[in-house]
Amino acid sequence: MKVLLLEGDEELQQALAESLAGAGHDIVCTRTTKDARILTRESEWHALVADIVTPSRDGFEFIGEFRRIRPRATVVAIYGGGDLLEGTLFLPMAHSFGADAVLKRPFLFSDLLEAIEKGRRSAAT
Repeated sequence: MKVLLLEGDEELQQALAESLAGAGHDIVCTRTTKDARILTRESEWHALVADIVTPSRDGFEFIGEFRRIRPRATVVAIYGGGDLLEGTLFLPMAHSFGADAVLKRPFLFSDLLEAIEKGRRSAAT
């Protein structure tokens, strides 16, 4: 599956990319929503894994834009946690912008794979 990975933390991005590639996915990484917007239009994507809290602070907006352009792709939003209020707001907000699943760091890699697979199965039906 072709996966676009938007993650601003370079170490986490590398770890996720290596793990996803090891699970058989074709991964393209970016650290900015600006580049992610270009990549979204240049290629077909089966899935997006995106950090919602980006340096440009437009992760939610990008998820919505990606969903409009690639409506059948799976969207998994990830975020670094934070205080209780932030966590309670991010889950419904991410879903309202088009995320199929939201994972709070730290999360198990198996949970990420499961979210991608579940979204792929849903899109196929």
